[in-house]
Amino acid sequence: LPKYVEDELIVQQVKIKFPKERQDMIRESLEPKFQETVEVIRKKENKATVQELDEFLSGQGISVEELRQSFYRIQMVEGYLSSLVKVPEKVDREELLRYYEDHLRDYSSEEKVRVAKIVVRPGKGGMAQAQQQADDIIARISQGAAFQDLAAELAEPVNREKRGDMGWISRGALAPELEDIVFALAAGQVSAPRILPDRVEIYSVTDRHEPTTIPFQQVQAEIEETLLNQKREDARREVRDQIRSRGSVQPVLE
Repeated sequence: LPKYVEDELIVQQVKIKFPKERQDMIRESLEPKFQETVEVIRKKENKATVQELDEFLSGQGISVEELRQSFYRIQMVEGYLSSLVKVPEKVDREELLRYYEDHLRDYSSEEKVRVAKIVVRPGKGGMAQAQQQADDIIARISQGAAFQDLAAELAEPVNREKRGDMGWISRGALAPELEDIVFALAAGQVSAPRILPDRVEIYSVTDRHEPTTIPFQQVQAEIEETLLNQKREDARREVRDQIRSRGSVQPVLE
């Protein structure tokens, strides 16, 4: 309701500022665009003709003519607001840089690694045997065996399709000790065995993304458009506030 009242105040301003002949010319100029809108609605509702669409809309409590009047009203309001809104065509470089620095995280990517893991659990020979098996695995990898193939070979059946893959991992997602291990590895590199009380783990980084920041020059135009849009919205809000503060809508009593 508050927006409708604001719009009505703007419509009153249009009627005061422009004579009826000018308003009729504006309506005529908007008719082709309205017809395009009607066509979009007709196709969306799968109606063969505008008449069929009108009959369909009547069941919704509206008509094509009412759509037309609503369309004209919206276009008049938006057009009038646009004529009053004054914003600069350019934004100062200092303001652009300040926005860039304040939103630097939006233009930066985190360091991430894609990790694969082999888990060796102790058998009858206990942890000593598990450690020896881990050493043998690393030796096989150094001789050309694929880490993922060995991970699938040693994994439980339900996990073999993953071939040891843990997916992409960002900093802060792992325990600090393990994070230090995997983020210290280059792509394709294999860690030393990590010995835990009940198992031995071996890690490999299969890919990695280094942290990057898009240079200011590459996003300068995008930032400027963002700020200009923001200034336009602020200016439109200010115009609406001014019209509301000095206008009034009189109820019609029947």
